[in-house]
Amino acid sequence: MQSIWRKMTHVSEKRALQGNMSVQNVVIGAGMAGLLTAYFLWKKGLEVVVLEADRIAGGQTKNTTAKITSQHALCYHNMIKKTGFERAKGYAAANEAAINAYEEIIREEGISCQFERLPSFLYATSEAGKNLLKKEADAARKLGIDASFSHHCGNTLSAFEHTGILFCQTASGAKLCTGT
Repeated sequence: MQSIWRKMTHVSEKRALQGNMSVQNVVIGAGMAGLLTAYFLWKKGLEVVVLEADRIAGGQTKNTTAKITSQHALCYHNMIKKTGFERAKGYAAANEAAINAYEEIIREEGISCQFERLPSFLYATSEAGKNLLKKEADAARKLGIDASFSHHCGNTLSAFEHTGILFCQTASGAKLCTGT
């Protein structure tokens, strides 16, 4: 399946670096994270070059659904267990800050890209999956993400209610839900 980036966007080819270059700052990777980093460095008046092995937005970014989110599947519960609360909190905060930064840049630069804060959902089809999402909602909430768990999401995803747990992220935060 072709990603939405490949279907909807044309990114012109850029020339490979010719020879040597001396700069203050180098960003490796021209995906969304790398370009955001380079943008901030440039806005501070720093000299920066972005190095990309393949194509702009051609790696991780290429395979996304064109959404910017702080909830990447089930990550926070396990992250707290593996790396500790403080590192997980830093990761969550960085993701939340990135969403806000993209929104601000889009507004300030007048970029026409249909940016909207919309719901995002995770769901499970088993009791085991439901329990994992309950743990994820609790972990995300402890890390400062506005997350909750419920058995109903209203009419937002009525077509999916029978499949299991749903995760709804709104402009003000996130909500975990189960279907009936």
